[in-house]
Amino acid sequence: MREQGLVEEDFVILKKKFFVTDQNVDRSDPQQILVIYAQAREDILSGKHPTTPEEAGGLEMQIKFGNQDADRHKVGFVK
Repeated sequence: MREQGLVEEDFVILKKKFFVTDQNVDRSDPQQILVIYAQAREDILSGKHPTTPEEAGGLEMQIKFGNQDADRHKVGFVK
């Protein structure tokens, strides 16, 4: 890392990219789902996966509340 100009006082964060496909995701493993969600969220917020604010909000709502249900998701559902 010294070759890249880092000195001992520098703070470095190392990250690991988690590669998944629909076929290899274990949907019954909450830890795996959390890692996938956290990585996708960070990619959206950092601009690595560009979206509009409306798309990002829609994705967040889909994740938190599931598919739209007219009986359950009425005006005022989210405050």
